[in-house]
Amino acid sequence: MSMETCQGQILILHGWGASSSSWKKVKKLLDNLGFLTITPDLPGFGQEPEPIQTWDIDDYVEWVNQFCLKNNLTNFILLGHSFGGRLAIKFSVKYPQKIKKLILFSAAGVTHRQKTKLSLLKLFSKTANIILSLPVLNLLKKPLRKGFYGLLGTRDYYFLSSKVMLETFKKVIEDDLSSFLNKISIPTFIVWGEKDMLTPIQDAKLINKEIPNSILKIIPNSSHYLHTREPEKLVEAIKDFLN
Repeated sequence: MSMETCQGQILILHGWGASSSSWKKVKKLLDNLGFLTITPDLPGFGQEPEPIQTWDIDDYVEWVNQFCLKNNLTNFILLGHSFGGRLAIKFSVKYPQKIKKLILFSAAGVTHRQKTKLSLLKLFSKTANIILSLPVLNLLKKPLRKGFYGLLGTRDYYFLSSKVMLETFKKVIEDDLSSFLNKISIPTFIVWGEKDMLTPIQDAKLINKEIPNSILKIIPNSSHYLHTREPEKLVEAIKDFLN
């Protein structure tokens, strides 16, 4: 694709526990519309090695900035999903001059609910091993742990095996980004699945309320994984916004 025919560059930041591969369908559809779509693996996911020490959101934001510098990305459209939405929020406040438009798709990290979740996570981590070490309960250890993290909305924590990524996850979810929303000056599109159980629709409404002149679109009967299950619907919404 030549720069003369390119409709614009779109940088997509994937969610926690995912990778660039989960965006293949969306990338193909966007590329077919004339966009140049870039979908990197974030550190610790896909083919990108994990950090050598515990990171927080700011570390990831700076990694994204360095990625943009290395790849000469300027005046691009930034799309962040879930955890990637956290990064997109902070990135757009710190580096607004780099972004043409912002798309927040089921973005995480915008309510105090995250702090409650982290407190429960820490409490469970301290007590679960003691209780589940009893002979009778030991056989149920794995399913009970998996079920708890699922109810808490932190199943990704269960599947982490590295201490660095475990501690990074804790740092990430304790960072409430609500105070950053009204600092976003870039044209912003907020797109959400109506039946999203991981980042509830109340979060979408809060983001829409706090970001000046933002647009909210709720996709009926869709989930947190709209990009893999119904990519056409997501791309159609993005196309309407960009046009």
